Amino acid sequence: MQVLPTSSGNCCVLVDENNNIFIALTNSGYAQRLARALLEEMKTEFIKNKASEDKDGVSSKRYLAEIAMKYNSPTKFDKVAEAQSKVGEITMKIQDEIKKVVGNHGQLNVHIYHLTLF
Repeated sequence: MQVLPTSSGNCCVLVDENNNIFIALTNSGYAQRLARALLEEMKTEFIKNKASEDKDGVSSKRYLAEIAMKYNSPTKFDKVAEAQSKVGEITMKIQDEIKKVVGNHGQLNVHIYHLTLF
């Protein structure tokens, strides 16, 4: 898989042995391992469904849309993405509580650092 940075994220490209090209556009925060899994799943389904595809390509659009929807919410199937989401939520809650404490106790010099665990 090749990853090409864009102004708003990444263009992830996978070319298979038959020169079929699979492309996924992601935002900059989307994990490359998930983009690779998405492209690999697209490739597998494309090969599996190619023989039975309708002349107008309707069946291919259906399974590609399903795969895209699945990877649009990776926290539903990926444990690492789920954990990162929970860490992000907790970090936001802690930052809000710190801001409340600072607001209640006047001027304090507080530095908040974002730590990525994964």
